[in-house]
Amino acid sequence: MAPNLLDELMQRNGATSKPFHVMTDDLNNPWRSRDDIVVHAYSSQLPYRSVVFVTSELSIASPELIFIQLAASGEYDELDLACIGYEMCGTYVTDQSWDGLTNTGVSMTTVAKIDRFAAHLKNYRGVERVRKALRLIHDNSNSPMESIMALIFAGARRIGGLHLGRIALNHPVETNDGTKYIDLYFLDYQLGLEYKGRKAHSVEATQRDDRRQNRIAGAGIATINVWYEDLVEDHLFNKLVQDIVNTMGKRLRIRSKQFASDQQLLRAKLLPTIKTYGSLTIQEPESK
Repeated sequence: MAPNLLDELMQRNGATSKPFHVMTDDLNNPWRSRDDIVVHAYSSQLPYRSVVFVTSELSIASPELIFIQLAASGEYDELDLACIGYEMCGTYVTDQSWDGLTNTGVSMTTVAKIDRFAAHLKNYRGVERVRKALRLIHDNSNSPMESIMALIFAGARRIGGLHLGRIALNHPVETNDGTKYIDLYFLDYQLGLEYKGRKAHSVEATQRDDRRQNRIAGAGIATINVWYEDLVEDHLFNKLVQDIVNTMGKRLRIRSKQFASDQQLLRAKLLPTIKTYGSLTIQEPESK
């Protein structure tokens, strides 16, 4: 395709920002001279389903390939990739809407799909970084705050996570009033965490949440509320962690002298996202 036709094609198919990223097997293609185009050249065969066909003129990279390309770029560290992975494997996208967030109801991909795709590109640049980041990611997050809770409370201790146990996000629970979903559920402890936002919740929203938690408690599962303030204020965060481990009936044993600073650094890195999305009322999964 002639370079001057690319703008029209991309705009016609909904691309609204530049630079455009173009994938090609032609190492000498004419687009390399343009500042508004980033060329990704491939000299080897890509795995099946590496691209998604949009029209007869346009194909786009699959979510799995995009994730590997992001890792290969070197622009994102392990935590950045994990946050991107939570979004791709979750049911939300951050965007330019008034609240910066749209709930999609379906995920772009899953951790298992990315892992299988990466297995076909063993020697490709970025694959090892992908596999390391995947160990931090869980499917089915419905908001950035659920992703942040997963990273803080279940993330690996090498990044400052508490690694309190195996989790599932938006875990379904059968109650007398139908299926309800728990934001973050510790699979081995029958304990759930529910993100509530700021303390200044509306009375109506608080009553609705309380009724929902009562029904979940009736199914034999304890839940602990996590407020915005619990994540940004150190003394409240420490109390929250103690409440969680007490409810689990376990002691928190961390022998690394470096962990305290790693944990603070993790929360500091996540703080801009917490401040952006921590006060939003998120559209929950159906029947939640």
